[in-house]
Amino acid sequence: MIRKLSIIWAALCVAALLPGLVRAHASLVESVPAANMVVAEPPATARLRFTEPLEPSYSRVVLTSAEGGAVEAEPSRVAPDDPHVLLLDLPPLAEGVYTLQWRTLSTVDGHTMRGVIPFAVGDPAAANAPLILPPPPPDPLAMPGPAEVALRWLSVAALALAVGTLIFSIPYASS
Repeated sequence: MIRKLSIIWAALCVAALLPGLVRAHASLVESVPAANMVVAEPPATARLRFTEPLEPSYSRVVLTSAEGGAVEAEPSRVAPDDPHVLLLDLPPLAEGVYTLQWRTLSTVDGHTMRGVIPFAVGDPAAANAPLILPPPPPDPLAMPGPAEVALRWLSVAALALAVGTLIFSIPYASS
């Protein structure tokens, strides 16, 4: 038992000391079109490259217009020759502002990520609509509110009470 705990402890220490070697999440590396780019003609296919291979059944990218509505396009797909790349065939696009909204699931660690890539088509002055981005996801590092803190403490206390009752009732049940 002590040997198993020592091995687990050593593995945790190595993982903590070498965070550069421990990757998490399929993060966006590059995209065509690039974020905030103004293009005269849109590419035939939007191409998004990520740091980890993607799960095809979950990972996707959707094109939305400046008004926020989805633009009709074929479903996105993971590139057959490179599982790090997500592809979306773009329909003919009028001048204006568009957003690629993507979500991924890494086959390496099972974590999901999501993001947006705004871009404009045509003359920058002709794309008179501002870049409208969806609201950002909640900050995981933000401080929780008082009600959430109280609820967490109640959950921990209830769990401790249940586990303690179970552990301390075992000696009396056997007698």
